[in-house]
Amino acid sequence: MFVSFVTLLLTCCFTPNSEQSVQDPKCVIETTTQDSDVAINTDLKKISADDFVVERHCYGKSSTFNFDIIICKLIEDTLIISASEGFMPINAFDILVVNGIYKTEFWVHNCTFSHKYSIQNSSLTLNRKKFAEGDSIIGLFSCQAIYTLDSVKRKLDTFSIRGNFKLKIRSRNFDIDSFSTERNYNKMLTELSNPFPEKITDISLSYCGLTDLPVELEKFKNLEFLWMEGNNFSHADLSKLSKFRKLKILDLRNCHISKLPSSIGVLKNLESLNLAGNYISHLPKGLFQLTNLKRIELAFNKLTYIPDDIRKLKKLEMLDISGEHNNIKKLPRNFFKVLTNLTEFYPPDSMNKTEYKDYDQKKNPLNL
Repeated sequence: MFVSFVTLLLTCCFTPNSEQSVQDPKCVIETTTQDSDVAINTDLKKISADDFVVERHCYGKSSTFNFDIIICKLIEDTLIISASEGFMPINAFDILVVNGIYKTEFWVHNCTFSHKYSIQNSSLTLNRKKFAEGDSIIGLFSCQAIYTLDSVKRKLDTFSIRGNFKLKIRSRNFDIDSFSTERNYNKMLTELSNPFPEKITDISLSYCGLTDLPVELEKFKNLEFLWMEGNNFSHADLSKLSKFRKLKILDLRNCHISKLPSSIGVLKNLESLNLAGNYISHLPKGLFQLTNLKRIELAFNKLTYIPDDIRKLKKLEMLDISGEHNNIKKLPRNFFKVLTNLTEFYPPDSMNKTEYKDYDQKKNPLNL
C-alpha cells in the first residue's frame, strides 16, 4: 500500500522484489520485518541533530555514515519516516506508524538488485500519539538491519541505526525534489545573511524555488560567479542582473526564461553565460556587447536564427545551440572565419552539416 520515496527514485532502474531477485548461491535474502508498539514519552526532547547515525559491519570492515535525506509525511492515518543515503547503491529505510504500531523496512538498492534486510532489536519512542500535517514530531529510534551474504560461512552485512530527530510532518506530495528545494532555500538564506557581503564573489541560488531575484542579493556588489539553475524566472525582472557589473560567470539554466533583457549588455566582464533549457526565441542586441564572452550555452531553447551581431564576440570559444527545440537552419555568413577562437560548436538537429563544414574541416583536417 505504501511505496517508499526511494523506490520511486529508482523507477529508471530495474529493481526486482525479494521474490524475483536473482540470488547468488551463497546469498540468502532475509525479508523479515518487525511490527512493534510505539513508546510514547510526551517529555521527549531533541538532544542531537536531526539525523540517523549508521554503523555498518561487512566482510570484517566497519564504516559510519549519516542519512542525508530524511522526510516525514502523513498519508491518510499512516506516518512515514523515510531516510536515504548514497546513490547506486542507495541505503534506505522507512518507518511506518499507524494506530500505535510501527514497522521498519531497510533496503540496499542498485540498478540490478534490491536487497531487503531483516530488522532486529528495533525501538521507537515518539512524543505524541496523534499526527497532523504541519506539526513537528520528536523521536528516538534504533534498530539493526541484517542481510545474509553467505549462510554457510555465516557472513552478514549489518547496519546499526540510531537516531534522535525533530521532523516536520509533511503532506503526501512532499518528495525528494521538495526536500532538496527546501534545503537549498535554507542554505541560500544563510548565504544571503552573510555580514560581509562585499567579500563574497561566488554564490549559488540553484534549485531554491525562486520566482525572482532576492532583494538581499543586491548587497553582493562584488559577485563574479552567480549560479541560479533550476528556478522559475518566467515572470522575474532579470534587468536587476545589470547591478552585478563584476560577474564573470552567470548560470541561468532551466529557469523558464522566455526573454533576456537587453540590459545584460552592461555586464562587460562576463565570460560565460549559460541559458540552456529555457524558452528563449530571440537574442537581444545587448548580448552582443559582451565582448569578453568565451562561452554561450543556448541548448534546448526556441531559437530560429542567430543574429549576425554574434560575430562581434571575437573571444568566443564555445557556442552550444544544440537540441531539437532550436530550429536554426543557417549561421551568419563567414561565421567560423570571423570567430577564429571558436573551438567548440554544438549545432541543432535542424541544421544541415554543410553550414558548419568549415568547423568540421578545422577540427578534422584529414576528413576533407
